[in-house]
Amino acid sequence: MPRFNNTGQSGADGANAGTNGSRGFSFQIFSRASSGFTGFRGDNGVLIVSPSGKNGGTGGTGFTGQSGGNGGDGTNGDSGGNGAFGLTIARRQLRKARSRFVIRGTGGNGGAGQDGGSGGFGGRGQGGGRGGAGGAGGNAFPTSFSLGGVGGNGGRGGRGGNGGAGGDGGDGGDGGDGGNGIIFQGRRLKLGNKSDRIIGRGGLGGNQGAAGFSGSGGSRGDRGFGGSGGQGGLSGTLFIRRSSGSSGPRGFFGSFGAQGQAGETGSAGKRGFGIFLAGKLNTRGGRDRVDARVGGFGGGGTLLLGGDNDRVFGFGDITLNGQSGRDRLSLPGTASDYTRSQNGRRTRFSQGGVTMTVIGFESISFLG
Repeated sequence: MPRFNNTGQSGADGANAGTNGSRGFSFQIFSRASSGFTGFRGDNGVLIVSPSGKNGGTGGTGFTGQSGGNGGDGTNGDSGGNGAFGLTIARRQLRKARSRFVIRGTGGNGGAGQDGGSGGFGGRGQGGGRGGAGGAGGNAFPTSFSLGGVGGNGGRGGRGGNGGAGGDGGDGGDGGDGGNGIIFQGRRLKLGNKSDRIIGRGGLGGNQGAAGFSGSGGSRGDRGFGGSGGQGGLSGTLFIRRSSGSSGPRGFFGSFGAQGQAGETGSAGKRGFGIFLAGKLNTRGGRDRVDARVGGFGGGGTLLLGGDNDRVFGFGDITLNGQSGRDRLSLPGTASDYTRSQNGRRTRFSQGGVTMTVIGFESISFLG
């Protein structure tokens, strides 16, 4: 009695997980006064024609702090390898037509996809520069009764730099597909007239890799301080000092860096077919038993069951012809899981885009 029994090797897991993105370049603020460039100092008041002192000029606005660098993107995880098939059956292996065959094959499981790398954090923005100091008011001519100039106002502080954007997370790797349990090769295959057993189990699909996390945006730069007001000038013979200028207002904050985009989760691998048949297989006489409950049928071929009372388990892309005898079919799930149509002796069961054609079966039940 020929026996064929084999389990396919499982696919290898993806080799490498995604690497994390690098952090964006960040500016370290040593002191608020020196974070950004200081605005230009206002002109000092000077004596031009009249004996009065000229008012001091307003200080310049501090320079905007430099933005932080963007975080690097995480890399994608590797996909898992596909599981190997359990065994293949060709015509040369079925020449002993008078013998009883026991054929068992289990596909290897698919390898797991690796996780995507996380995006790097954005760098911190640099603080804004201090506003320029106001110019000093000019002194009046000493022997006159004229007024000295008013001190200039300090300049506004510079705007803080924007934080760098966070990096995008890498995509998770796809899981490998499970291997087919039994693959029948050939257009026309025949078994003997004994009670044969064909049991195929498809391998599990590999798990999908997780999506990489998005990187956080960088912190905003601090607003710069306003410049100091200029000193007022001295009036003429009274030597009364005029008022000093006001300190400049603080600058504006920079913007926080944008959050990166999370990666996408990989796809889980598909389970392999329990029995893959693209041609025709005739089991001929005997009480045959064909079991593809784990993984189902694939290939779109035709299974001829010959005489005697035969049993078939499983659903998939196949045509089943019970021929003579009292034949029984057991489908996974319940009747409500399928769309059923009848055309003469042909019954079609459809589910998820897959159709099975059944001819000449006296009993059809559901496994629940």
